[in-house]
Amino acid sequence: MGIALVIATWLVWLIALVGIGHLASFAVSSRWTIRGRLEASAWIGLAFIAVLASAIQIWLPLGSVASAIIFGLLFIVGIGNAARIGWALRTRAAEALTASLTIRRWPALALIGLFALGLVLSANFALAEPMDADAGLYRIGAILYAHEYSLPPGLANLHSRFGFNSTLWPLAGLLGSGLWEGLGFRLVTGLFITVLFWNIVFRVGVPRRGGPLPGDWFTVLGGAFVAAMVF
Repeated sequence: MGIALVIATWLVWLIALVGIGHLASFAVSSRWTIRGRLEASAWIGLAFIAVLASAIQIWLPLGSVASAIIFGLLFIVGIGNAARIGWALRTRAAEALTASLTIRRWPALALIGLFALGLVLSANFALAEPMDADAGLYRIGAILYAHEYSLPPGLANLHSRFGFNSTLWPLAGLLGSGLWEGLGFRLVTGLFITVLFWNIVFRVGVPRRGGPLPGDWFTVLGGAFVAAMVF
């Protein structure tokens, strides 16, 4: 498992999340602009998949065949919708790319380059040994449990650590499928960083008419804070 495979996995997930989130975003608001909807789609898709994984784990192990069918169909729909969006917006995307790649925008391009480097470093960290002391105590165990078993009510009555849970563990259990069987804990943090990188590219890399919004600056500062915490 190399760095290129880790990044490729995150990018495939990102494409699927954008497609899923784009469809789900119409339930949130029908008034968003095309740009605003695409900026939010990855986060909406990630939230949707995380909540769905937590719900399905009550009845099905996330590594089961039934779970694979459910999420496999969702991913096919997501990737198909993302491809449809890309094709429909191909002319606008080419124009935006041309407007972005200018000498005058070198600070924005440099910032995106630094975050891209951070993504590569994240992929390298994902292949290293877990450094968190709690990883071996209960976190990896909870992730593997979500992958292999359903979640019976009252499980934490057996031991309190079984109750130390969040939507992060089922999501990591879901990530640990296929080529990454049992290794979802290596990918889950980087998936969030990849979604953040998508948002930063949209907000910083693509020029906005009227100049940047306060949310653009907030995203950049938040991204820098996350980078400082992770790296």
